[in-house]
Amino acid sequence: LVMLQRCIGSQGQRRKERKNGLVESIEKAVEFIDEHFAEDISAQDVAHMAAFSKSYFGYLFKTVTHQTFIEYLNERRIEAALQMLDDSNKRVIDICYDCGFKNVSHFNRTFKNAIGVSPTEYRIILSEKGKEKSNA
Repeated sequence: LVMLQRCIGSQGQRRKERKNGLVESIEKAVEFIDEHFAEDISAQDVAHMAAFSKSYFGYLFKTVTHQTFIEYLNERRIEAALQMLDDSNKRVIDICYDCGFKNVSHFNRTFKNAIGVSPTEYRIILSEKGKEKSNA
């Protein structure tokens, strides 16, 4: 019985180590996305970098982050767009491409779904809030 218990215990330890290794791989993939979100990257590219098949990578990514690859990538791109809309006078079309979106209509639709207003409307709201602060 002691030997059986040791065997079962060592299998559990190996599973735990494997799980930790998989989570670590996904964390590295997230870091890669965070550094390269403005580039033309795909789930296939990141899966290859992490040494997984695309489907297994998608499964692991969703399990660890609770988002699909595309959801996470778009969220990261929208965060960057919000910052640029707030901190610069760049045109919306330039911000779109700087954040990694391939066309303005997709950018506008994704932005509006995430934030509730279009990028142009968001910038107007920011400028109105800035005027209110300066008048106060």
